[in-house]
Amino acid sequence: MTFEIEEKYDGVTSVKWTTHLDLLTGEGKKTFQLNRCYPHVLNFDVSFTCSNIDSTDGHLNPRTDGHIRHRGFCVSLQKLKIEVSLTQVDCGKQRPGSSGELDLLPDYYRRPCAVEFALNRGEKLILKKSPGLDEWRSETFQFYLPGDHRLESELLIKFNMFGAKEMNALKQMTDYLFVQQTNCDVQFCFGDGQRIGGHTIILSARSKVFAVMFNQDMRETKTGQVVIEDIEPEIFKELLHFIYSGRLRAPLMEETAQTLCDAAEKYDIQDLKRECIPFLVLNVSLTNAINLMAWADLRSIDDLKEAALGVVVRDFKRICQTKEWENFVNNFPHLSLQATQRAIQ
Repeated sequence: MTFEIEEKYDGVTSVKWTTHLDLLTGEGKKTFQLNRCYPHVLNFDVSFTCSNIDSTDGHLNPRTDGHIRHRGFCVSLQKLKIEVSLTQVDCGKQRPGSSGELDLLPDYYRRPCAVEFALNRGEKLILKKSPGLDEWRSETFQFYLPGDHRLESELLIKFNMFGAKEMNALKQMTDYLFVQQTNCDVQFCFGDGQRIGGHTIILSARSKVFAVMFNQDMRETKTGQVVIEDIEPEIFKELLHFIYSGRLRAPLMEETAQTLCDAAEKYDIQDLKRECIPFLVLNVSLTNAINLMAWADLRSIDDLKEAALGVVVRDFKRICQTKEWENFVNNFPHLSLQATQRAIQ
């Protein structure tokens, strides 16, 4: 069986396949993946059992006598009964090479919320979920199979989507607690006198660094104040906004992406770091390649280092004549050697 998978609308995915039954009875089982449409969903097994119904059981339409006229031809029909089941497998496991970010989604989004089945473009049948199992099963139903024994099947699998209600809840919480600075129990203090309030329970839930800071007998816990000396207030405010809402207040820019990435690394906000790094990779240019290559090497960010190195190698003749390259050679001899070796290959 070959599956045709198409994302439809409102969280619904269509899975189509065609089966040829060479015998009057048959069964099959096949695995397919929805990773292309839903990266957080793993594999499914679709199974069906099909068996012949004797035409003398009283259910065969007497006017057809086992035949119908279709497009001017007399077509032989066989009456069968079929049962279909859909099982989600490896649902709780992390895929090899996955960052784990999507795998942390709750089951509410990971597992289907409804499944329908249609056979030979006929009436849709609702599959029911088996209690306590990742299995959806149809009732046994009857249908007429044309003489070519061709089954055209379609599953419509619906997932709960992260939609307006969730985004509205996050926005209301962020606006009330963080933007309006309501019921803050910790103050972040800066050298210019600015203060930004926060909530230790939220910060601890989102950052292991904050969790250690606020859950142990440290000065910050006793005073309710945290002195920030190495991060600018506006950058720290963006960091906190991301912690509360899962997004930044303003789009990333070249001037902020590196400092935000450093702040995310310091406070272990990995999803913010994963947002900054791809932005930097896409924005490597002739003017910033040397800086980004050194910055990425110091932080072991291999993707960004390779992207910057590629730009340097492509324009090596022009770059190697600059004062910036001269300073780079003195400060990062191993990187300059690597770039030079690639350029002359």
